[in-house]
Amino acid sequence: MTVEEIAEAVAALSLDEARALVAALQARLALEDPMPDWRNMVVLYGAPPTPENRTAYLPHALVLLAVGPKRALVISALRVAFSISMAEAKAAADAAPCSLGTMPDEFAANAVADALRAVGATIELRPVTP
Repeated sequence: MTVEEIAEAVAALSLDEARALVAALQARLALEDPMPDWRNMVVLYGAPPTPENRTAYLPHALVLLAVGPKRALVISALRVAFSISMAEAKAAADAAPCSLGTMPDEFAANAVADALRAVGATIELRPVTP
């Protein structure tokens, strides 16, 4: 069998079959996994931007559109997320809709937005264009 025939046979494999082939070759040749598992690293670092999402690494403004029925929880979440005083958090909640601040990228903004959404706030993310 030539190298080209092997390459064609491998290209015809399904994703599961290719994974099984790699695992079998690693076991047979006593190789360690040379690459880190990038799927698990996405949790730590966020996924790289796709061509459709070119704004992922731009700063993002968080806009509080509505506080929702759990006002006290939203105020508490604002204090934790932005390290602000109770008076500042109450003022932000009372001023809704208002801008809360700017995060360095979409991933950080989503983390804060998710925490605020979990307690009932309505949040919008807006990319800040340079």
